[in-house]
Amino acid sequence: MVSDPTRDSVDRFPENGSRASSNKRDTRSPLAKGWAIGSEIVGLSLQFVLPLFGGFILDRWLGSTPAATIAGGILGLAAAILGFIAFVRRLDQQSGRHQDDLLE
Repeated sequence: MVSDPTRDSVDRFPENGSRASSNKRDTRSPLAKGWAIGSEIVGLSLQFVLPLFGGFILDRWLGSTPAATIAGGILGLAAAILGFIAFVRRLDQQSGRHQDDLLE
């Protein structure tokens, strides 16, 4: 039996872009969930620190004012804020709670 590759990709990737279906229950252990959240937090901090550090190194290499450090800090901060917003939205979706539930 030959499977339809377009149908397979539709099954694996729902319309909202997430790989996991929203109605599936997370069967990971609490320790695995904690490690996953911890690795996301480390990733968020690196999104801020690495551009800042890159700007600092660029300033040292060029012998310039801290313009690249400031630019790296601003870019890193923007990336970290966007990443944090996406992280919180994923946690909210995983918890199954919605803002309407919190207001009641």
